[in-house]
Amino acid sequence: MPKYLLMEIDYVRKRIIAPRDIDQHPEKRKKLIEKMFRTKHIEWRYEEEERLLRPLEDCVVKQGMYFAPFNHATELREVIIGEKCELGRRTTANADPTRNRIYNCAC
Repeated sequence: MPKYLLMEIDYVRKRIIAPRDIDQHPEKRKKLIEKMFRTKHIEWRYEEEERLLRPLEDCVVKQGMYFAPFNHATELREVIIGEKCELGRRTTANADPTRNRIYNCAC
C-alpha cells in the first residue's frame, strides 16, 4: 500500500480529553476527531500500526456497516488474528497457527 495513503499512529500515555465546548467549535472538533483517529495508548506501540481512512460516501453499506472495496492501491494481503480470537478452523482456510495469520478467510 502506498505510504501517502496511510496515517501514522501517535502512541500516548494519557487519554485525549475533549473540551466541554467542543461542539461549539466545528474546526476544533474536526481537528480533535482527526487526532483521535490517529491515536492509541502507548501499550499498543509494538503493533507499529498505520491507518487508512476512507470517505463513507465511497463505501458500501451492509446491515448498517460500511465496507470500502479494495483496488490496485488497497490490496488485502493478510489478516492477523489476535490471541483471543475465537474463529474456528471451519471459518478460516490456509491459516498458519504458528503465526496467527489467515491468508484466506471464508466469511
